[in-house]
Amino acid sequence: TLIAGDSLWKVAKLLLGSGERWGEIQKLNGLTNAQLTQLPIGLALKIPQGAAAHV
Repeated sequence: TLIAGDSLWKVAKLLLGSGERWGEIQKLNGLTNAQLTQLPIGLALKIPQGAAAHV
């Protein structure tokens, strides 16, 4: 679930080990490029397999 200040880069870095994997999250969640600048707080994202087990 997104909190203030989150971006897909931050989520990918934390959960997938690399911010460069943000596009996988975008694709899995069907987000358009235009939506990336206005991600709503509280949005629950699907995370690709391979996410860090400690989260």
